[in-house]
Amino acid sequence: MKYFVLLLLVSLAAIGVANAQGSYPVYGIHFYSDSVASGPIQIRNGQPMWTVEMYYTQDTKNFDQNRWNQERAKFQNMRNNGFKIILRVDYSWSSTIPPDGDWVERYYFAQHCRTIAQQVGDLIECMIIGNELRDGDPISSGWYAYCFNAYDDNCVYTQVKAVRPNLKVGIYAPGGWPGSENLSFWDNVVASVRKDASGKPEIDCFPLHAYSGASTIYNQAAEDPRYGDECDFRGFVPYMRRIYSIFGASKPVYITETNTYWYFGQWAENPRYSQDSYRSCWLKEAFQAIDEWNRGNDLKICAFCWFVWQYQCIEGCDQWQNALCRTDDPELNLARSDYYWVTSNTWIPAGNPGDNIRIQAENYTNSDTRYGRGMTNGIAGTDYYDTTAGNSGGVYRAEDVDIGVDPYYTTVFVGWTAAGEWLRYESLFGGYNYKLKFRFSRGASGSSKVRVQIDGVTKWTMYLDDSDDNWDTYQESSLGSSVYIAPGDHIIKLIFDQGLVNIDWFEFVRQ
Repeated sequence: MKYFVLLLLVSLAAIGVANAQGSYPVYGIHFYSDSVASGPIQIRNGQPMWTVEMYYTQDTKNFDQNRWNQERAKFQNMRNNGFKIILRVDYSWSSTIPPDGDWVERYYFAQHCRTIAQQVGDLIECMIIGNELRDGDPISSGWYAYCFNAYDDNCVYTQVKAVRPNLKVGIYAPGGWPGSENLSFWDNVVASVRKDASGKPEIDCFPLHAYSGASTIYNQAAEDPRYGDECDFRGFVPYMRRIYSIFGASKPVYITETNTYWYFGQWAENPRYSQDSYRSCWLKEAFQAIDEWNRGNDLKICAFCWFVWQYQCIEGCDQWQNALCRTDDPELNLARSDYYWVTSNTWIPAGNPGDNIRIQAENYTNSDTRYGRGMTNGIAGTDYYDTTAGNSGGVYRAEDVDIGVDPYYTTVFVGWTAAGEWLRYESLFGGYNYKLKFRFSRGASGSSKVRVQIDGVTKWTMYLDDSDDNWDTYQESSLGSSVYIAPGDHIIKLIFDQGLVNIDWFEFVRQ
């Protein structure tokens, strides 16, 4: 039932969302193919898309001009077919940047990146340098910073900008897996790179990864990414917080790899590629999760790219086992069909930093990362407080929060509310005055008193009164008072001082 609701809800994703950064849709793949039989035309439905392409400089250093002309024609064909290009550049297949301390190769790596930018830089949106580095790898964070743009001008950033000053150049994408070794490496790189005139790290854009794993330690099925924890699909969130804390919402972010390739059980046990782990509707849910992130935060995700469309390796590699171009595997066939549904039924652009902030009531936080997988999908007393056991509505989530769907299958709501209950949310937003608005229903006379706190301080108290006293018809409330909210990583709490109200969403309306 919830998947039918999903179809109707996600189809509304395009309303009121357009700007220079965010008017382009987020749909994306890894490795474009022009084949009519096995190319991404199978899932496009005529929609504009993104593709992540890749070069090794140890290969491109041998390209003559004839080969570069072929590469330009290939990229131009992608653009002509409605694809924007994110180009990842690695040093070699075995090392994403030159070996630590090899200053000669550092120099040539920067020069080869310059050549790539000169030859095809006008056809791509951004250039990403390296991939999935962490503490404990042979490459140190300091050496990565030197190769990217620190120490002197014999670095990638300076050399690329010398020939393509408007081309965005971004650091590597951290692994989609949790762990302090990923976060600390990224933190050290950002702290070590060269700073611009304002003192900010000189980085133009940020790629991230988002992989789903098992739902909980008790459930090996791929999680629902709409309320996944930060050990799995939402592993990108800690980086979003860090980016926002430094740059606000000014930098584009791209999720350049996503699928259900993660693990169940304990960390390094039982690898499950998408050919084994894909679950019906996961892609629909994942795109809804990205859409709702973008609606609920100022820092937007501009691209969301399945890894991979076509494989560029022999059978047995992770590309082969996640490739949507394959037709021999039922799970990948299902994933491809779900992607087709998404582009056929939705329009999901990133949206504007500074737009209204809309929070779906059912998407309260999930802080449960116990045992690296979570025992539930939300912790009572941390993510919510509910006065009754179990989910009275029986849909969407399995905790004690009561979630239902209206008879018309258009609204998923938090209902069966009682005095004293509350829900917790997080959002990266602020810098403006906002008024509060709810979409709600109430099937009783009178009104329900609700409050919204920001970081522990009550900012709005509102009384929600449904004019027709009908649980099944939803309406938008009048606007609350205008309140300034400073930019920040905010904890939002929705408090029911009185119950007997159903909440679909609430929205901070920018003034």
